[in-house]
Amino acid sequence: VNQTITDTTCILSDDPYPFHDFAPTLAQCFFIVITGYLVAKFQLLSAADLRGVNAFIAYIGMPGIICMTLADADFGDLRWELILGLFLGKLFIFVLVAGVSLRINGNVGVAGLLAIFCVHSNDLPVGNPLMSALYRDYRPQMMKYLFMMPVMTMVFFVPVGTFMLEVHKSKQSREQRENNVETNSRTCLKWSEIVTRKELSSIYQSLLKSSPVIISSVLGVILNLSFKSKLPAVLHHPLKVVAATVPGCVLSLLGFNMVRKERYLITSAVVAAAVLLAVKMFITPIVMHTITSFLTDGSSSSKMLSDFALLYGIVSPATSIFLVGQEFRKPLAAMSATLICRAS
Repeated sequence: VNQTITDTTCILSDDPYPFHDFAPTLAQCFFIVITGYLVAKFQLLSAADLRGVNAFIAYIGMPGIICMTLADADFGDLRWELILGLFLGKLFIFVLVAGVSLRINGNVGVAGLLAIFCVHSNDLPVGNPLMSALYRDYRPQMMKYLFMMPVMTMVFFVPVGTFMLEVHKSKQSREQRENNVETNSRTCLKWSEIVTRKELSSIYQSLLKSSPVIISSVLGVILNLSFKSKLPAVLHHPLKVVAATVPGCVLSLLGFNMVRKERYLITSAVVAAAVLLAVKMFITPIVMHTITSFLTDGSSSSKMLSDFALLYGIVSPATSIFLVGQEFRKPLAAMSATLICRAS
């Protein structure tokens, strides 16, 4: 027992991060992204051909990874300081981006769209292989925190941002209605009630879309408690096979989508993209690292938590944001340019 404690202490304080594994993993990710880019560039596949892949990733692949990881995770050493630090960091960035955007253009829809973009990271397809290269053999207990982040984002930040988008759409529809049709006060009251229902339903719809992630997280925790952090082989092996297919599919889709977005690199959106890139690459990791360091006691194990928060902060944004807010062409152009620069 004493030897085990000594070895654990040594791991926490002396061993360096295995960056020799990080570089090959990064090269592997770039290779898969480039492959997807070339497939789209030479029109070997169309966007319609990949709908099945998108459905597989959203409803089977991602939930499978989350369920398997949480089912095998050891929650006995869970550090709530890290979870709280990551949540507060995301909240700070969300409020900062939304507030600055509202101050500049006064459009609540654009503010919500940009705020979601800055806090919704590509946790599993991009973050998982990169974090695994650093933590899988070194500190495997840290990986469970990565798989908790999509749930946090889907349950809180995405619904709030979607609600802001719906408020903008409702306001725009109301203004068009007032300009084109003369209405009496009774009709206006009825319309405002309809708008309220639409705004509330937007939150429900966003939660419904994220239900596979939420359900798989709850199922993973239930299986963890039922089998005491050791998933039976009859369940573990099928989930492991499914999980192994997801990172390559998503990275290739990222490269595939870059073909349609590369034209934005030569537009005026580059300036806005530079600001978003600075927020995502520099401000976000610094904020998360600072908040997590403040919440912990400064020991060697606490430094491990703040280092994880710093690394998590630089994970690239998720591409699902492009499915909403299609009417905001300039913000989407800026986000597309940011995504390309971040992937490069």
